[in-house]
Amino acid sequence: MKNTDKSPTNDAPVIEHTRWYVIAIGLLLLIINSYWVFMASEVWHSTQLTIASLFFNAVFTLFVLVLINFAVQRFLPKFAFSQADLLMIYVMIVMLSTISGHTMMGYLLPALEHPFWFATAENEWDELFGNYLPTWLVVRDKEVLKGYFEGESSLYTIKHLKAWLLPVLSWSAFIILLWIVLLLISVLLRKQWMENEKLSYPIVRLPVAMTTEPSKFSKNKWMWAGFCISAVVEIWNGLSFLYPSLPMLPIRGRSVGSFSSRPWSAVIYPYRFIHLQLA
Repeated sequence: MKNTDKSPTNDAPVIEHTRWYVIAIGLLLLIINSYWVFMASEVWHSTQLTIASLFFNAVFTLFVLVLINFAVQRFLPKFAFSQADLLMIYVMIVMLSTISGHTMMGYLLPALEHPFWFATAENEWDELFGNYLPTWLVVRDKEVLKGYFEGESSLYTIKHLKAWLLPVLSWSAFIILLWIVLLLISVLLRKQWMENEKLSYPIVRLPVAMTTEPSKFSKNKWMWAGFCISAVVEIWNGLSFLYPSLPMLPIRGRSVGSFSSRPWSAVIYPYRFIHLQLA
């Protein structure tokens, strides 16, 4: 990571090397966040953590790290996180969340086995496309899929692991390469976007503000006012869901406008679908 601060005796930017324990902490947080995102989105169906572009699991993790860093700066300043450390961990979690979230795993996992488990003589899926799917990308064995769909079994058996290992490794390699390509495209577009068009990137404002001057950010009255208002409303609606006698505040499922002319009028239907999902 590079720090753009300049030394008072040298105009060259100071290169800040990432310390090994920062990478280790980031990797540990990747495991925790991956489990959190997958369980909340696909197993518990309690919330879609990655349904919005500003992932709140990543922001919450960064918030906790900033709070911990206050104590570390006071008692163990040598091991305190720099802004570059905090933002690097934040970026790691964001990139991981894009893979673990519903819009990736929620669609990819069913594609590996649904064409074979639900194939019947009537729908002729095997003849239509099943035979064209490479064996190293899908799971075909219905005996293996029986435990996946009906339960009362475990992934951690030799037979199940052998059936899933090659497709998981193949798709993992593809996803890693895809994300590397996307990052490289971003590098190519960086100059045009940042220096020529001067895009503002609003979703990075919050993590940057949290890490630039954490003490100043934590004392901002307007930030706490907005946080408290939204927190009170969400907590109230959560209690209303658990206890129906409490009236729910109608803040979701509201349309802010619509298009009347083509082709923009066509986007109203997925727009409404998203609001119905969030309602």
